Amino acid sequence: MGCGAAASGGYQRADRAGWHAQALCPGPEDQRLRLIERTVDLGDEGRYLVAVAGDALEIEDETQGFDRAIAVTFGVLAIVLLITTMFRCVWSCAAEAHFRQPCGDPLRLAERLEGTFPVEIAPLAAKPMR
Repeated sequence: MGCGAAASGGYQRADRAGWHAQALCPGPEDQRLRLIERTVDLGDEGRYLVAVAGDALEIEDETQGFDRAIAVTFGVLAIVLLITTMFRCVWSCAAEAHFRQPCGDPLRLAERLEGTFPVEIAPLAAKPMR
């Protein structure tokens, strides 16, 4: 196969659980294999290089599926955020218009008021509106 400790290209250091290196290697029938290696020292019995390989296509399929799931999730969250923001803006503007309506024209509002007014605003209340 030509992909082991002697191969220099494609290695990435991965010190997880004592495994020393990993690489993508050609397998039978041009199948891509993911290979990881580890040196095992058995003391007086010698040192051995243990290599384990698996089909890289399975890992790539799982990774692509996960990437699609993440993209869909973030897409849905973005749409929900956009909708809730739009709802909040519309609701806020409607509430503002509701509260602004009675205070929009204080002179017109004074036409409907009857009774005695405080000394400070009595001259305004006595003036004809418009």
